[in-house]
Amino acid sequence: MSSEYLTVMPRTPQKKAKQLRQEGYVPGVLYGRDITTVPILFNRRDIEAFVQRKGESAVFEISMEGKVLSVKIQEIQKNPINKNIMHLDLMKVDLDEVIKAMVPLRFEDREAVERLGYIIQLQKESIEVEGRTKEIPPYITVSLSPLEKNHNLRVADLQIPDNLTVIDEPEEVIASALKPSAAKAAESEEAEDSEEREPELVGGDN
Repeated sequence: MSSEYLTVMPRTPQKKAKQLRQEGYVPGVLYGRDITTVPILFNRRDIEAFVQRKGESAVFEISMEGKVLSVKIQEIQKNPINKNIMHLDLMKVDLDEVIKAMVPLRFEDREAVERLGYIIQLQKESIEVEGRTKEIPPYITVSLSPLEKNHNLRVADLQIPDNLTVIDEPEEVIASALKPSAAKAAESEEAEDSEEREPELVGGDN
């Protein structure tokens, strides 16, 4: 876990969330086992940049009124149009507690595979891991270069730190590399399967 921390402020009830957002803030809430739930505020620019750097699954520290706490993002709400953060729920955490968490996958080397004429299909964007809170990474880097030889990349192929246990099945496919003709055939097959699963409509005059 990085030593970088984020400054947050207690939120007073006098101002509504809409007004706070117009003034450049993001409302949120902080809670945990041994603390009272506290409404809080973030500077919009600070929290947007922080989440972009750290990811939405990161464990990090916040500073509020001179007190430093370890937290994780429990829920994040975004504007469906511009994707700006609208609200954040932070949960105070015990850094030594063993937890399960969804960790995003960050894919690299995509262009190198595509230059060989392959179309890459991503089947998973995150995996579930178990480990101590302070050892949960914000993301896991996945190189797609093995797809140049093996056309499927599976959970078992990931480089996972020894202090983490992966919950997902080892044989689950994360990404595939297909030639254009094979990709088109796969799409057609999926469309046919979808049509077969559609229930028949029962109707007509009585």
